[in-house]
Amino acid sequence: NLPLREGKGSVYEGGIRVPMIVSWAGKVASGTKINTPVVVEDIFPTLLEMAEIKGYNTVQKIDGQSLVSTLTSKKPLDYSRPILQHFPHQWRPEVNEDIDYMTALRVGDWKLIYRHRPQTLELYNLTEDIGERNNLAKANPEKLAEMAEVMTAELKAKSSFAYNLASAL
Repeated sequence: NLPLREGKGSVYEGGIRVPMIVSWAGKVASGTKINTPVVVEDIFPTLLEMAEIKGYNTVQKIDGQSLVSTLTSKKPLDYSRPILQHFPHQWRPEVNEDIDYMTALRVGDWKLIYRHRPQTLELYNLTEDIGERNNLAKANPEKLAEMAEVMTAELKAKSSFAYNLASAL
């Protein structure tokens, strides 16, 4: 995974950054490469649009974005949209602090990681530090607070649990 940090089960880039391959004859040009981050929640609305299903009803809110316009015209998704990775569980039985009760939020080039057990926050600029080795939390308190607010709002919107990360600042 180098230069990415960690692997499967981790909220670091080595655990969540994987290629996605799409084949859609007559719609997606062969060799098309798009570098915009997407999440699994984007697949359902994409399939609905690909199948031209309109007026559907779902029990839950659809929280992804369709990738159709991105795939067919190379129009990127909103790169600044918040992307949440929430792993509030222990992935492996052995102790590994990088794969243990964590949540990550990406907004553009910035990524915030919340470690649940010690209640600490880490901040990275992925353009400058793809390996997530230089924690910028202390050097960027304003960005840290901004990202913590967004993460809190995303967690509240997506779960029945009430999170407030201000206590970790």
